[in-house]
Amino acid sequence: MTQTRTLPWKTLWVSVLISVAVALARFIGQVQGWIDTSSGGGLHPLGVSWLPFVFGPVFARRLAKNGSTPRSHKTATLGVVGLAVIVATVIWQFAPLADAEADTRAVREATNTALRVAFAVTLAVAAIHAAVWSRLALTLICYAVPVRLTVLAMTAIAKQQDFDTHYTKFGPAGEQFDIVTTLQTAAIAQLGFWVPFAVICGFATGGFVRRRR
Repeated sequence: MTQTRTLPWKTLWVSVLISVAVALARFIGQVQGWIDTSSGGGLHPLGVSWLPFVFGPVFARRLAKNGSTPRSHKTATLGVVGLAVIVATVIWQFAPLADAEADTRAVREATNTALRVAFAVTLAVAAIHAAVWSRLALTLICYAVPVRLTVLAMTAIAKQQDFDTHYTKFGPAGEQFDIVTTLQTAAIAQLGFWVPFAVICGFATGGFVRRRR
C-alpha cells in the first residue's frame, strides 16, 4: 500500500509551528527576565523538550490511519524502557558533576566523557526505535530538526546580542564560550542529542497508539 509511505505532513508542520511559537515565547521570556536563565533552563514548563510526548501519539495515530504500523506489538514497552535508559544514563553521568568546579581540567574532561556517553546511548536507543517503527521515527525527526534549528538560531542571536539566556550556557556549571565555540557546541547538542531524544520521547507515548481496525 502506498499509504504506508505517506508521512502526516499537514499535522507535522502544524506541530512544528506550535513548537516554534513556544520556543519564541521562551526566548522572549528569558530576554525580558520573566523566565529562569540558568543552564538547562531550570526545567521550565514553557519549553520544546517535552512537546514530543504530546505530538508522538498524534503522529502515531495519523500514521496508523494511513496504514503504517510498528514491526512489534511491544512498541509501547520499548518506548518507555528507552526513555528510562536515557534518564538513568543522564543521572549516572551528570549527577556527580552538579557541584563540581567548572574551571578544572578534570571536570571538563569528565563532562566531555559524560556528553559522549549520553549522546551514544541516545543515538543507539533512537536507532532501535527506528527499526521498530521507521515511519514514526522519520516523522519525529522531520518534526524535531526544524524546531532544533530554530533553537540554534536563537542561540546565535542571544550570543551575538549578549542576552542572558540558558541557550548560551552549557553543562551543569553553565559554562560560556566565544560565539564560534558556542554555535559548534549548540549545533552538536541540538542535532546530535535533542533530535534523537525527540524520537525517544515520541515513542514513549506514541507507542501506545494502536492501528484502528
